[in-house]
Amino acid sequence: MVQDVDGRTVPVLDTCLVEVFRDTGVVDVNWNNPYFTLFRLKRPVRLIDLVDSNWVTIAGGNAAISIGSRTDSREWSRAIHSKYGSVDGLYYGCSNMPRARSVALYERAQSALSPFPELDLPLASPGLWGDVELACSELGLGLV
Repeated sequence: MVQDVDGRTVPVLDTCLVEVFRDTGVVDVNWNNPYFTLFRLKRPVRLIDLVDSNWVTIAGGNAAISIGSRTDSREWSRAIHSKYGSVDGLYYGCSNMPRARSVALYERAQSALSPFPELDLPLASPGLWGDVELACSELGLGLV
């Protein structure tokens, strides 16, 4: 499972682990029983591109939307959600892994998600453990 960014590949699991666990620096596969879940979209989604377009500049923002505090990013997202009612979510650069891209979907995108995920495994699953272990090693994350 890989996302393609400008001809380069970034494992989706790596992006997810960094987005969720970088603040603590440790992937704890037991606390709150975290899962790795992938969905296939049933319909196209409308996303505002915050990384590969001029949208942020036109809207009066700057790189802080992606690399600033999460509190500030959430405020931006709430404002975007309120102003752009036909937008399903945001396409943004991962602040902890600059070459990776992420998507944040608003609740209005729920109809785009299949009711059954393509993959839904606990991070502690034996079928996923080797990939989690390798990703943590390569990303400098601890693993519990």
